[in-house]
Amino acid sequence: MIRVSTAQLQARAAERPPEYLQEITPALVRVRPDGVQEYDDQHPAWRAALRKYRPAARGLGDTVERALDATGIGPVAKRLITAVTGRPCGCAKRRDFLNGLVPYKQNGD
Repeated sequence: MIRVSTAQLQARAAERPPEYLQEITPALVRVRPDGVQEYDDQHPAWRAALRKYRPAARGLGDTVERALDATGIGPVAKRLITAVTGRPCGCAKRRDFLNGLVPYKQNGD
């Protein structure tokens, strides 16, 4: 289950074509009273939109993150670390560090 706030959804929609929101709508499970939308991340529409609109990997960190998410280890580890330590897991910092350490060449580089 993916929870997306209104601000996050607007930011994602601004980075993508107008049809993006229509494509993910079948995966919408519910809208909470606080405006947060919950999507089924296993729904075929969500997975198709993820493949279609996900930007290319910038470096090793993005590849590691995607591999861990694909195997299901990433989300479990994030929740476990946050629950045990009471702080965010720091995954984004590690991803950015690895991206800087081993960047991939982008088109035009």
